[in-house]
Amino acid sequence: MGKPIDCITCGVRKNSLFRELSAENLQVLNQMKVTIPYRKRQVIFCEGNTPFGLYCVNSGMVKVYKLTKDNQQQIMRLAQAGDWLGYRALFADEPYRATAEAMTNCLLCFFEKKDFFRYFQEVPQLFFTVVKKLGRELGIAEDHICAILSQPVRQRLAELLLSLKEVFGAPEGKAYRLTLPLSRKEMAALIGTTQQTVVRFLMEFRRKGYITFNGKQYTILDISALESETSPSFGFRLSGTRTA
Repeated sequence: MGKPIDCITCGVRKNSLFRELSAENLQVLNQMKVTIPYRKRQVIFCEGNTPFGLYCVNSGMVKVYKLTKDNQQQIMRLAQAGDWLGYRALFADEPYRATAEAMTNCLLCFFEKKDFFRYFQEVPQLFFTVVKKLGRELGIAEDHICAILSQPVRQRLAELLLSLKEVFGAPEGKAYRLTLPLSRKEMAALIGTTQQTVVRFLMEFRRKGYITFNGKQYTILDISALESETSPSFGFRLSGTRTA
């Protein structure tokens, strides 16, 4: 187990389902959770398994994915600090429909099912927050499916880079520098294409002067040019509390 984290002083609580809870209610949460460290590439839960509780990401990044018929990953969402894992399966009382794996070293808080359900019934404010969260996640999932079905890969990749800029970007004058935990293969899995296609369009964007890159280091040089490649109808979003 990791070092205990105080929900009251937790720096990522403002991005989580618990952001509006009182100090008294947060103190109850402190008593029911455990903090668990996960190493990079360690699986947190597997598709088909029964959920035994709820996870909150305190630090690091987690990918949630399904395997295709040819055993390729299709990444459904990326979870980061303040995001929740496994809540849909937990509330639906059904097995996980995807696998969660740490993309970086992570620290997660875990709330056991029976304790959290008892707490959930006692705090109506949390009930409405969860309902809104589920509704927003459904909207994000619908947009993601529409984007993959209707948008060309060039557009999807441009929107992915702009979404990643919001999470990982550091401004450098008019440009943005990004250090990504994603491989080219994982970028492809996020937008429903192949690694070779992602590399081809990255090279095209570099040739046009939109971006430069070296390994996992990217610099977006021309934001407006990259935005011109996107659609006003369906923007790709990294699923999570802050993008919901």
